[in-house]
Amino acid sequence: MKPIKIRMAIIFAVFLFKAITSFGQKNEVNVNLYSGIFAFRGKGATINSSIDFNPYTSPSIYTTNPFGRKSKFSYAIEIHTQRILKNSNIIGVAIGYENGTSKVHIDTVTQNGFLVWVYAANGKTTMKNTFIGLNPYFGHRYKIKNVTFDLLAGVDFAIHLKGKEIGYAILNNNKEYEVSYESVFTKPFLDLRPRVEIKTTFTKISFLTGYSFGVTNYQTQNNKKVFSSILRIGLGYQIK
Repeated sequence: MKPIKIRMAIIFAVFLFKAITSFGQKNEVNVNLYSGIFAFRGKGATINSSIDFNPYTSPSIYTTNPFGRKSKFSYAIEIHTQRILKNSNIIGVAIGYENGTSKVHIDTVTQNGFLVWVYAANGKTTMKNTFIGLNPYFGHRYKIKNVTFDLLAGVDFAIHLKGKEIGYAILNNNKEYEVSYESVFTKPFLDLRPRVEIKTTFTKISFLTGYSFGVTNYQTQNNKKVFSSILRIGLGYQIK
C-alpha cells in the first residue's frame, strides 16, 4: 500500500511542477543543497535515554526513547521551480530528498528477563530518517541593486521512507551493547511541516536559511507526542 501512495505523491509532484511552469511571467529553476539541524521536540522528546535488553522479546535490544532533542549531520537536496509574477509575488514548488539524523545520550542499560538489572552506561543512539519531500510555497521578492531577497512560506509534505536506530552503550566494566534496528511501520507515512525560508541571490548563487515546524506526531507507544524540527542552511544555483 505504501509504494502506491509514494508513486501517487510523485505523480502529483510532477503535475504540480509542470503546472507552475505553464503560467505566470518568469520561470526560475534552482538546485539547492542544505545542511542543518534535524531534531525532535515535544513532551516525548529527550536528551538522555537508555538501552533495553531482553532476550525474550523482538527486537531483543532497542533504545527506550530514540527521539532525541540533539542533532547530528543532516542534509537535503531539492529542485525548485517558481514563477515571479508582475507584482513580484512568487509561487513555486520544490521536490527533494532529505536525510535527517537526531541523537540521544545513553546513560543506562536495563537488562530484563526473570530479573531486572539496571547499569550505569555511556553511549549514544542516532535515529536516521530519510524522506522524499514536496514543498509548495508562495512568497514575495525584494530587490536592492543586483541582490534579490525572497521571503517564502509553504508546507513540507515529507514522505517517510525509512527510520533506523543505530547506537551503543558501554558499561563501567567495558561491556558493550549495540543497537541496530530498522522500523518503517511505527513512523508516520507523511510528516507535515509548515516551512519558512529566506533566499538571498546574487547573479545565480543563492544563500538560504529556513525552518520547518513539524505537526505530525511520531510517537505511537504513549501519549507523549513527538514532532520533527528542522533548521536549514544551504546554497543554491539557478540553472534557468
